[in-house]
Amino acid sequence: MEFNPSLPLFKREAIGRLGFGVVNKLFVKVEEGEVTPSMEMAFEKKKKDEEGGMRHVAKIPWWMRRTASICPIYNGSRVGLAWFAGKEAMELEKLSDEEIKSGVQATLDGFKVDRRSSVIERVKRSGWGSDPLFRGSYSYVTVGSSGDDLDLMAEPVPVNGGGEATGRVGPALQILFAGEATHRTHYSTTHGAYFSGIREANRLIQRYSN
Repeated sequence: MEFNPSLPLFKREAIGRLGFGVVNKLFVKVEEGEVTPSMEMAFEKKKKDEEGGMRHVAKIPWWMRRTASICPIYNGSRVGLAWFAGKEAMELEKLSDEEIKSGVQATLDGFKVDRRSSVIERVKRSGWGSDPLFRGSYSYVTVGSSGDDLDLMAEPVPVNGGGEATGRVGPALQILFAGEATHRTHYSTTHGAYFSGIREANRLIQRYSN
């Protein structure tokens, strides 16, 4: 998405300095009568293969080897949850459901928590990285950026729109910015996004209640 006219330079520079990462959830459902095992996983490192991953003894794909656990969403549930971040999160979005089922099944079979591993019936994953309205999941402060950039992200356009500081009516507010990337202390979180929404609602109330 692009702004026309472009955002002010200070906004574009702050966006350029901050990082934006991807985290995805994978839900797996096992067959009727079974329970998703709770697994905390660790993998032994092998020689690097041509893809930059690790050569595997078992047929567990590299993207499954980058997640730490598969856990039921509640005790006794047929649905389990695994988290993926970064490169493997993007890989997860490219794969078909059958490829994902095969990879998770290989993982369950490889660990053999019971004499017979659970059989994967269905999978469902988020797709924040490829969603054209998001292209990622969360912001983070990179080397070269700081909390000041998060404050700049929170500034409305125009910056003095509403004239709250002087009591005079300034230029009309054109764009307000909310979301976790605009909260200095709670960026990367859902509650940070929520708090930022309250902040911008209060900005509008102060502007138009005079």
